[in-house]
Amino acid sequence: MLLGNREERWFKEDVGKVLIKLVNPFLHGSLRKYRSIQADTVARAMIQFAKESKPGIHVIESDEIQGTGELVNW
Repeated sequence: MLLGNREERWFKEDVGKVLIKLVNPFLHGSLRKYRSIQADTVARAMIQFAKESKPGIHVIESDEIQGTGELVNW
């Protein structure tokens, strides 16, 4: 689930955010990629991956996006 502030609000999404915050701590190992992630973390990671400029199509799992986004400092 992508987390962050936005103008539009949806009840089911708000419920999902609460539930995922309760579930996140239990998602370890191969399940780690299913944790929620902040939108600004995704943005930082996308910029970093674009700067690396590797040719081809790449699938980047959420846990790698999380780690890369946390390492990038603007």
